[in-house]
Amino acid sequence: MDCVGADGVHREFLWRVEKALFEEKWTFRVETQAATTSGDAFELAVELLEDRADTVRVIMMHHYGHPEYKAKGIPDALLPLVRQYLGKNVESSPSRGDTTGVYRTPAATRVWERLKAAGLADYDPKRDVYSLR
Repeated sequence: MDCVGADGVHREFLWRVEKALFEEKWTFRVETQAATTSGDAFELAVELLEDRADTVRVIMMHHYGHPEYKAKGIPDALLPLVRQYLGKNVESSPSRGDTTGVYRTPAATRVWERLKAAGLADYDPKRDVYSLR
């Protein structure tokens, strides 16, 4: 996966996906191409919306503060890949938690705003969610 960081540098990352055994939930794990023993990675998890079988919602995305994954453009490249891999629409969580306790952080909002500025996402103020185009 080719990512462009905040510094404008292109970097290649490896990714893999794991599906939860008894849930419609997928975790995408992104790692550097160089083998690491630390187990550090960028992770993004999505789950199927109960009322819309054609859409997954991002429920977590995190670089865990590791410098090799922070500000490297990983979510910008990964979110379209998630849509392609699952064959489903991808949307953010709302900024306030609902009964599931899932919510969009300010850092995640910045990711979605970048995608929106690049013409890759739309924002629905009524639902308070972003969705990939």
